[in-house]
Amino acid sequence: MGVVRFAVECPGCQSGILLRLGVGHDRQQPFFYVCPKCYAATRGALVWSGGATTSLQLTAGRLLSTKDHTAYTIHINPEIPSVPDASDMGQPGGSAFMMFVQMVGFDRMQAFQARTDALRAILKNDWPTMQRLTTYYLNRDWHHFDRDAKALVPAEHQKFKAEWHRDHVLHHLYDLLFIPLLALDGVGRYPLMKQSWNELWTPKGRHYDRLVAFAKSSVTTPSFIASQRDLFTNIDRYVTLLSALLPGLLCNMLRREDDPVIDSLRLFRDDYELLRDFYIQSYETCHKTLRWVIGAANADHSGSWDKFAIPPGVTDIKKVPADLDAFDKVVNAEKRKWLACIPEWNLHWDFVFDRSLRNDIGHASAYHELASGNILRGKKNPLPYTRYVARVQQTLHGLLAALNVLKILRVYSFA
Repeated sequence: MGVVRFAVECPGCQSGILLRLGVGHDRQQPFFYVCPKCYAATRGALVWSGGATTSLQLTAGRLLSTKDHTAYTIHINPEIPSVPDASDMGQPGGSAFMMFVQMVGFDRMQAFQARTDALRAILKNDWPTMQRLTTYYLNRDWHHFDRDAKALVPAEHQKFKAEWHRDHVLHHLYDLLFIPLLALDGVGRYPLMKQSWNELWTPKGRHYDRLVAFAKSSVTTPSFIASQRDLFTNIDRYVTLLSALLPGLLCNMLRREDDPVIDSLRLFRDDYELLRDFYIQSYETCHKTLRWVIGAANADHSGSWDKFAIPPGVTDIKKVPADLDAFDKVVNAEKRKWLACIPEWNLHWDFVFDRSLRNDIGHASAYHELASGNILRGKKNPLPYTRYVARVQQTLHGLLAALNVLKILRVYSFA
């Protein structure tokens, strides 16, 4: 990654501005800049041919032939939040990359680069095959599934002796793809949630037979099939939005003492509406899957998935549902309270799904104010765009955890 410089004229006040643009991985990198004098935003894109040259596209204004008459400098990086007024490499934050090396550490930054580069390469080469394989899986089209699996699965694992082997293999491929990325934040929310959920399903459990019965009664229902399809669709959206989301992962890698820095940095991208829709859709879909999370916890505790007992320490549940169908009709805020019966899920859920954020951006009045780099949401304090991206990026933990829930139900429906 290098830095290229373009002198431009603000289309509003005709101020000369030097844009210091970091070259990222995408052939076309959308950005905007805000004129330091008149505060008008201008959109553009840095076009990289893949070689040693780049070109600039602007929706308004013009390129200047010389940098001599530029009164302002703006530091823009499409992949790393930056100090916006850093005019050269010698200033603090003059290199967005080196600034993050100092904050997260050389080894972790190197790991970020290696893992994201590997992920991009895999997605470029294999994601279309994964998409087809997922379609065949959802359609239970085993003829085409087995054929395409050969491109992604080692030879020794290509003979599926039982149908549930295919469930395991497909979900394992998703884990192999994304867990190295999610592990970078140092918390590992999805692996911890996955482990605690899978531990329910032990033949030595008191009500293992009832868990199996619950799985068998669930997997052929229209709601189960629709939820599984929706989860895969949202993960596909995550892949589509990867370039917009990875800066959020960098922010989530910061040490606690560096966390306030997020609010002072700028990310001159405007993927607000795409990220908003992705977040809300993922939020709603994952809350729907709590039917099976809580149903299994009920079966493990009492032998009946329809029997609800208020978890220890929870005092604000408004009404105990009569059964799982009644639980489905409960608002998401109430559904979430029942996760207290699964400590690891209870610990991580609110970090992955922020109810206040979901409600804020669900209102049409919330928007990304380009001039300030904040999400404005009515009377609430502005939310820096960098922090918004960091929160949305964590959604992948919840999507994979919910997907694993449905996978385990599928696998144990064959027990």
